[in-house]
Amino acid sequence: MNAKKGLAFVTTSPTDAKVDSVLLGGKQGAAWYYSWRPVSPVSDAHGAEFVPMLWDASQVQWAALKANYPPDYAGWIMGPNEPNHPQQAAMLPTEAAICWHQLREAYPLARLVAPAPWDRPLRDSKTGEWGSEGDHWLTEWREAHWRLYNCYPDPDAYALHYYTGKDPFRAVVRFYMEWIYHNDARPGVHIWLTEFRFCNEWWEDVPGFDLALYMRQQIRAMEKLPYLDRYAYFANREYLADPVVSNDGCHIGLNTDEGLTNLGKVFMSL
Repeated sequence: MNAKKGLAFVTTSPTDAKVDSVLLGGKQGAAWYYSWRPVSPVSDAHGAEFVPMLWDASQVQWAALKANYPPDYAGWIMGPNEPNHPQQAAMLPTEAAICWHQLREAYPLARLVAPAPWDRPLRDSKTGEWGSEGDHWLTEWREAHWRLYNCYPDPDAYALHYYTGKDPFRAVVRFYMEWIYHNDARPGVHIWLTEFRFCNEWWEDVPGFDLALYMRQQIRAMEKLPYLDRYAYFANREYLADPVVSNDGCHIGLNTDEGLTNLGKVFMSL
């Protein structure tokens, strides 16, 4: 089993749970997975590790986390999801800093993954230069934690989402070299790429482009990065009902009539 390979998916029905579980565990499936919640949506993950997430700071999320994981839990917990997105966790850096401090106090032995900000290009109002909104949010989150607690947050890993281009390998390298190196260069601090995907529509103007081959090359290159500990392909099955996305499109989740998508077959082979 490839220890880095993971899945991010939503399960909305017993049928979804049955077919999605095929992509988990065993010799070729994902070694780990998460589902934007504290509790696993599948009953049989075939040996794959489930990583709980505190999606936001709501009482519902805290209650679910504490009901399933005791204070001495020493596994992984992922922090809030896209706190800078109004339709996701929607948290100011100060709010996220408070949440992080509470999470660390509640689970002192756990290994924590930093909040994963929504990323898109951001233009500096003073210099006019383009940068990353996700990087900017993380910097403000760290500074807010320092102001509140006189120390910086101490994640064991940083989570990265990548939807703004065609090259997740380069995105991981950039994030490590440009942000982590300059902001949190503690030994052992690594990256989790917790949302990414490949789409045919990005290469519609390239005749004969082999998306499956490109996916294989990208993932194999990422697996060689010593500071990328894990990656999770965004395999949310609900998008398979979208007429814009064909069976050869972005997602690797199962289609109950035709089996794995072409990208799903590549994913399972890596």
